[in-house]
Amino acid sequence: VIFAVFTMLVRYYQNYKKPMGFDYENVWVVGYNNSFIPHNSDSLTLYYETLRQIIKAMPQVKEISFSDENFPFSRNTNTRGIEYNKKQIGDINWFIVEDSYKDVLNMQVLEGRWFNKTDVVAKNRPVVINSDLKEELFGNGQAVGKLIGDNDNKNKLKVIGVVQSNKTQGDYRPAGF
Repeated sequence: VIFAVFTMLVRYYQNYKKPMGFDYENVWVVGYNNSFIPHNSDSLTLYYETLRQIIKAMPQVKEISFSDENFPFSRNTNTRGIEYNKKQIGDINWFIVEDSYKDVLNMQVLEGRWFNKTDVVAKNRPVVINSDLKEELFGNGQAVGKLIGDNDNKNKLKVIGVVQSNKTQGDYRPAGF
């Protein structure tokens, strides 16, 4: 029992000592459920842009970013698998975010770049992966520019950047993918 407890303490301490991978100080999450959101894409774009301008007009707000319900410390996950060179990895935690997300959380891009507006028309959907997943898929090799497959390997995703792995479940949890 003492060995098991000591082993757990060492593992949790090792996780704690690793960098968080993002800044969460002075970051607020606002969730809302509005059943009156229009379904027309032009109206929807106008709705979200108006909402963005209203929030950004507040003097305390430096940046804003929309995302799905999966964000750090939310206890939500959006998991899917990927494949590269017949190597399959399941349960990758996906975050669907916009280009300002990196600035809100002050995430560090280690290789390549972050998303931008031109990625909307890309042939292969762009994806930014973390350094743990890069190491698992590509080892010490280059990740940027590589195509990886989604769950059924039908839709190819193009790796455009690598960010520092981040601990989205808390200080004592490993970063993971």
